[in-house]
Amino acid sequence: MSDILKKLLEGLTPEQRQKLTDDLLSSSESENPKRALPKPPPHQKVKEDFSVDRKQEGVAGRSPVKFQKNKWKDKGEDKDTDFDYQKFEDMKTPRKRGKPDKVTVECHVCGKSFSISQSLVYGEFTRCNRCTGR
Repeated sequence: MSDILKKLLEGLTPEQRQKLTDDLLSSSESENPKRALPKPPPHQKVKEDFSVDRKQEGVAGRSPVKFQKNKWKDKGEDKDTDFDYQKFEDMKTPRKRGKPDKVTVECHVCGKSFSISQSLVYGEFTRCNRCTGR
């Protein structure tokens, strides 16, 4: 045993030592109960040559899916709400963004003047849509 463990045990009273040993013995018994081997499911049978027969009694392989009548019924919960579409239109958020700022620019290839969004203008050699593909 280590020195720390010996010092710890010497510091205990006889009642505390007895309680500690009782707790340790009871915990070791509860952790390691007699382990029984798991029983195989009832449909598996082990033969004498150790081969396993996995056939289930009463069930013959695959079974086709059968059609059943739909049991769901419409209780009409949506009919009670009477949703008013006019109120929905009034609840829409109005558009607060202004029109884009456009600038008139001259194409440096053909010389044609055209308007373009100010955020798209970059540099002095701007081309129109017709000249962009050239």
